[in-house]
Amino acid sequence: MKARGYTVLTAVELSDELQFTVVRYDGWLNVIAIPITFLFPIYILWQSWAYRSSWVVALFFLILILLSSDVRRQASWLIHGRTTRLSVTNCEFVATGNILRLFSNAVRVPTSEARKLSYWTWLGSDGLYVNRARSPICVLPGLGEIQTKSVIDTIFRRFPEMESTVGCQTSIRTGNIVS
Repeated sequence: MKARGYTVLTAVELSDELQFTVVRYDGWLNVIAIPITFLFPIYILWQSWAYRSSWVVALFFLILILLSSDVRRQASWLIHGRTTRLSVTNCEFVATGNILRLFSNAVRVPTSEARKLSYWTWLGSDGLYVNRARSPICVLPGLGEIQTKSVIDTIFRRFPEMESTVGCQTSIRTGNIVS
């Protein structure tokens, strides 16, 4: 087992579509360190109630908010599994499996609605996003910037007509890098 979690990306090219599969694995830091760091604020809260310290309660909630993205990710993995599949055709993007939504495991985005394909990372929700006029949708969560760029390049190589209507943008936390 590796120290940090990792993802395995596979791509299959069929006659009229591309299929990408992402499988995410935990490292020993996720298995050991995350539960310990989650239990520590609970211990502090229990102690603060004994001494009636309100600043410690505020600190607990701050730490809980910072850890909530990892807790959400772990809950999503338990409910929907660790695998996400993306099928790309000329007409639509179809993501199934774990798409980091608690109550949904499938999303369809018609190509006509897609404005840009982008990499985005924010509080553990990194991956390939399809930006629409309304809001961006994560279709392949868990990918790094290099993996996302290779997926975008593969899509545009397979469907060159899509590149003129759906652009490419790389966004990192607070800034945008247009490529």
